[in-house]
Amino acid sequence: MCNHYRSSGAWRTLMDEFSLTRINPFADLGPARGVNVQGDDLFPGHVGEILANHGAGDGSGRLTPQAASWCFMPAQAAGRTSWAEWLKTRRGCNNARGEEADRKWPFVFVAKTGRCLIPAEAFFEWDDAPPKTKTGGGKTEYRFSLPDGRAFMLAGLFGRVEPADAGPMLTYTMITKAAGGDTAAIGHGRQPVMLTPDEYAAWLDPETPIAAFTTRFDPAGTFEARAVKGPKAEAV
Repeated sequence: MCNHYRSSGAWRTLMDEFSLTRINPFADLGPARGVNVQGDDLFPGHVGEILANHGAGDGSGRLTPQAASWCFMPAQAAGRTSWAEWLKTRRGCNNARGEEADRKWPFVFVAKTGRCLIPAEAFFEWDDAPPKTKTGGGKTEYRFSLPDGRAFMLAGLFGRVEPADAGPMLTYTMITKAAGGDTAAIGHGRQPVMLTPDEYAAWLDPETPIAAFTTRFDPAGTFEARAVKGPKAEAV
C-alpha cells in the first residue's frame, strides 16, 4: 500500500510522451507548479493533481489537470457520510488493488469511466522490519524514483462527489500491484502501477481490463531506492 508520494508539477516536461500516444492532452496547462496545496509530498486526504478526461468520461480524449483529494469516495456514499468521517474510516481508499478493482466496492463504480493519470516523481514504501522497541530497530521508509529523476505517471481512478460538508470535489485512488524487484527487495509486498508512455492510451481506454496492468513486474533497477526515514535512513 502506498501512503506517500511526491508530485511537483514536473510532468509538464513530458509533453513529447503524450504526443507519441496521440492523446491531445491539455487545453490549459494550469499553474506552472501545480495545485498541491500541502506541497510536493502528498498523503491520504491531501489535494493533489490528476490528469483526467475533461468532463469525466465524455469520450473527448482531452486530458486536463484537475485538483482532487487523495482518498476515493464513491458518489453512493456522499449522501450518508460526510467527507470528514470518510477520511477517518476509509483511509484505505487511497489505494485500489488492480487485480480486483473493476469488481470490488467502492472502485467498481468508476472502473471504466474514471481512469486517470497521477503525475509523480517518487513514491514511498516502508520495509518489513519489526516495529521499533526500547532497544532499537524499527521500520525504514524508502523513496523510489527513476534513476534520472524523470517524472512518471501512475495509474489511478477518480470520481466526482458532493458530500454535504465539503461541496463538489474530485477524489481519486492509486492502482497497486504486487511488488517488483526494487520494492520487493525491501520486503514490501505492493507498489503503485507505473505506466510507460505507450500504456497511457490503453489505461485510459475503458475497455482495457484493469488487471492487465498488474501482470508486468518492474525489474530490479527500474527505480532508485533511497532510505529517507528510520534507522537505515541515509544522511542528506
